[in-house]
Amino acid sequence: MKNLFADLKKEGRLIWRGIKTIHSLQPYMLLVSFSAGIFASINPFIGMYFSSLIITELMLPARDIKHILYLAILTVVLTFLCRLILNFLYQMLDTLQYVLGHKKELDLSNKGYELDYADMDDVKIRQMREKLERDRYYKGIIALVYQIRWITSSILSIIFSVALVAEMLKARSPKSSQLSQFVNSPVAAILLCLLIGGTIYYSTRNASIINKKYFEITDKLAPHYNSEHFFSFLLATEYNAGKDIRLYNQKALIEKELGFHLDKIFNMRKILPELDTKFSCTESALKVLVTLVTYLFVGLKALTGAFGVGNIVLYTGAVTQLGQNLSDFLYFLTEMRRNSEYLTWYFEFLDLPNRKESGNLPLEAKTAKDAIIEFKNVSFKYPGSEHYSLKNISIRFNANERIAVVGKNGSGKTTFIKLLCRLYDPTEGEILLNGINIKDYKYEDYLAAFSVVFQDFKLFSFTLGENVAIASDYEEGKVTECINQAGLKERMAQFPDGLHTQLYNEFSEDGIEISGGEAQKIAIARALYKDAPFIILDEPTAALDPIAEADIYARLNDMIQDKTAIYISHRLSSCCFCNQIAVFDQGELIQYGKHKDLLEDTADLYYELWNAQAQYYT
Repeated sequence: MKNLFADLKKEGRLIWRGIKTIHSLQPYMLLVSFSAGIFASINPFIGMYFSSLIITELMLPARDIKHILYLAILTVVLTFLCRLILNFLYQMLDTLQYVLGHKKELDLSNKGYELDYADMDDVKIRQMREKLERDRYYKGIIALVYQIRWITSSILSIIFSVALVAEMLKARSPKSSQLSQFVNSPVAAILLCLLIGGTIYYSTRNASIINKKYFEITDKLAPHYNSEHFFSFLLATEYNAGKDIRLYNQKALIEKELGFHLDKIFNMRKILPELDTKFSCTESALKVLVTLVTYLFVGLKALTGAFGVGNIVLYTGAVTQLGQNLSDFLYFLTEMRRNSEYLTWYFEFLDLPNRKESGNLPLEAKTAKDAIIEFKNVSFKYPGSEHYSLKNISIRFNANERIAVVGKNGSGKTTFIKLLCRLYDPTEGEILLNGINIKDYKYEDYLAAFSVVFQDFKLFSFTLGENVAIASDYEEGKVTECINQAGLKERMAQFPDGLHTQLYNEFSEDGIEISGGEAQKIAIARALYKDAPFIILDEPTAALDPIAEADIYARLNDMIQDKTAIYISHRLSSCCFCNQIAVFDQGELIQYGKHKDLLEDTADLYYELWNAQAQYYT
């Protein structure tokens, strides 16, 4: 019992927080939802009440036709107005739901952006985000709006119904027959209430079992849903994968995997309708029995003179509404409790801490431009990994230097850059800028000091100019200059709308597809446009042909000017442009020095890497 109260208290806090969140995101939505609930509860009673009056009038010996006509017109008008208001409120709710859903997704996206970059590697956080994607339009705060509406409607309907049923039970038959005594006795009323209560209990219990089963199945199916979505997307719409799928005839393999996951989903999902069918048969039979008993009881009351014939419609409707709305109330209360699980995921995600420490020390561009960077005994493990990706790295490089970072695949080069850019913090050791730990600087100021082109850079379905400037308002002359410096001048001249040419065709039929080399040049232009004191190029020429590569490197010094530049590349020709070369192997810094000096060490890795490539250019 203690645990139950604790659970109810926790769920109550979640629901209240959900209500406050809805109000903050869409202030009028709760008012509209409550209003819809009020009118939905009133609507069925209008017909019941006026129908009873009309029937009563019709049963009178001296019936007043004008009064009957008046009641009929009033019934139609009030029902029409109520339905009109309800339809208007429902349409408002649909519109507000769309806006609420959009704002909710925006909140989640903003939270995702505010989280540490390292959190993207956290499996638990990825799973939390995947949970939020499931039924995102039908659960959580969106569902809460509709649950509030239906609970409001159910409560008001229950109040109206109870008042009418109490009035019916209080009505006494004036006759003294055994039948009159039975319908007047509390036993008959208790038996009717027990029958209604039993049906409600059975219905609510079934709904609870089905809901619980639904959540169990949904959790078990989560990996299959994700895989099904991935393979469906891969087969139907993934443009980049289309070449390999066709050339290697991978369709059969993908369809096999897709079929496996679809079968799992189907086999588990079919449990729900089977369970629902099993329960609904008995439930329907009980509801028919309740209806028959209700009509019999109310009919006998009327027959023995407890009230007029017209009230049969009113009271049988009230009993039916009472049973239905009690069942609905308990059902939606159960739904609300189940929905609290989604609310838990939602708020847990929003409450995730941004663990990245941000200091108070400002870092101006001028200070960063002349900065000295030093790694002191830095080691790093990725979240959830037991193995070090970098081990005991100590290195120092001065302002305005050109540094090449080389090594075999998986040697830790890109991880080194991620630590330098503070996308991750070291597991051990520290990174200093001008002798101060980089954690002491304002995080936004520190990030602003770096222009980076990663090997897995991303361009977006914006215009060319927007992709370079990452803004809708930009200096067109500066963007053009950066594009020319990156070697894309001739290609841009062919673009139909120049800087305003849409890249890719996800959102525009006029969008153009660009090659990997062109994309890489645009990414380099983007780094140049940012004009940060540090420029880092991770495999900057991987997608370029040898001529374009030679052209880029020939102009790098002019492009970078007096910035500190770091190059990561498997093509060691870049080393000729650099003051210092850092050689990584298996997460360790094994060599650091000038190109000429490193080549003299014929027994070490740099000599091996250089000569492995040099033989193809001789």
